[in-house]
Amino acid sequence: HEFGHFFYKDSEKHAINFGLLCFAEAILWVNGLLLALRHLISSSSSKNEDDSPMGMAFIIIVPILMLAFIFKFMGSIGIWVYNIVYRFRSHKLEYRADLFACEMGFGEGLLSFLEKINSYEFKDNSFSSRIKQTHPDTALRIDAVDSYLAQ
Repeated sequence: HEFGHFFYKDSEKHAINFGLLCFAEAILWVNGLLLALRHLISSSSSKNEDDSPMGMAFIIIVPILMLAFIFKFMGSIGIWVYNIVYRFRSHKLEYRADLFACEMGFGEGLLSFLEKINSYEFKDNSFSSRIKQTHPDTALRIDAVDSYLAQ
């Protein structure tokens, strides 16, 4: 099964995709900070001498922080969406790796292993648990391996 993941380069693809997403989030964060800095420079060059330092700090720093955090939040939403999408995609990758193990002649061993896991497994069917699952239900994987071995 794990050789199936290795053969199809599943981990490499995941690492590249997640790395690109983190890079995009970092660019959003830096972009927010640069826009905030630009705002700071333009605000400080046009301030009046009468303005109190505390009032100017509030007028300048609050929008800067808000802008930077808005961009950071946008990047975080992207990572959150990616993690949810990846969970559903990873189920297909697990079935494919199981099939690879069967095709290499390790189907009976995989089936025995999955049945052992299934006997010890705690089933949490809550919504949050199901969203976080990176692998399909073990019982479904057993059924898929059984049907492949029956062919």
